[in-house]
Amino acid sequence: MEDVDIHLDSGRYLQEYVASLENLPSEIAYHWAEIQNRNNQCQALERRIQLQQQDLTKIHRQWFQPDADKKEKLLRQEPSIIRRIQRDYEKLSELSTERIQLAEEALRLVSFLAKN
Repeated sequence: MEDVDIHLDSGRYLQEYVASLENLPSEIAYHWAEIQNRNNQCQALERRIQLQQQDLTKIHRQWFQPDADKKEKLLRQEPSIIRRIQRDYEKLSELSTERIQLAEEALRLVSFLAKN
């Protein structure tokens, strides 16, 4: 009876292993697509940050103009631009962490299957 159980357990293990191997390409493709998605989001945020930094540069250049009303208006805009840049950098950091986690998870999948 023990021999039969060992053979059944071995057969089940082999079936599960083969099934996990069959799923590996789709799992890796999923992780890669998610990493690419996060990367695209990061690139969009980087472009937006760059534009906002250009806006700040314009504000700082215009600061030296003699028009007091214009200076006051510029001063009101600056803090909101800075807050948007800070939020975008925080989101960039979150997305970067997610990309690392996705890559590590894909690596664990491959490593686990390579060991078994």
